[in-house]
Amino acid sequence: MATPAGETYALSGARRYRWEAVGSTDPAEQNFGYQMVTRHAPDGTPTATALFGQPWPDGTPSAIAEGEDANLAVLPDGTVAVSSKPGSTHLISSDKPFKALTHFTLLECTPAGELLLAHRKQHLLLRVPVPKELDGLAAAVEAALKGYGRGRTALKRQYNPVN
Repeated sequence: MATPAGETYALSGARRYRWEAVGSTDPAEQNFGYQMVTRHAPDGTPTATALFGQPWPDGTPSAIAEGEDANLAVLPDGTVAVSSKPGSTHLISSDKPFKALTHFTLLECTPAGELLLAHRKQHLLLRVPVPKELDGLAAAVEAALKGYGRGRTALKRQYNPVN
């Protein structure tokens, strides 16, 4: 899949299963499975790879959960989205307003036409009003994130523990 800038993104995976690996603590013998998104420059040179789907070797959970039927899509502004079943969509972008959304999971689109996202670690919700024209989405995300930051700061001050 190619972006308007000429970069190409490829979705791939690697799995290993060994029947004798069950219960092994040696990483060289353990089973594993990873999904990968690789970005290539216009000349075909790989420039970045992101692993997702399984916990990292140190036990840190993946920001993007493993799902079925993973696929990639390019949004009109060039942002890349990876999605899988059941209902997991994540944005992959180097653009400033969308980069912060990598910490959020898309929950749903509300009846009012807003994107409802949940922060993965802070357990707070972000509502992004979707403009009629998609070229206004970056400004809507930026405004929503500013409001999110102010709201989070206000909550921290309100519920700050007292010694």
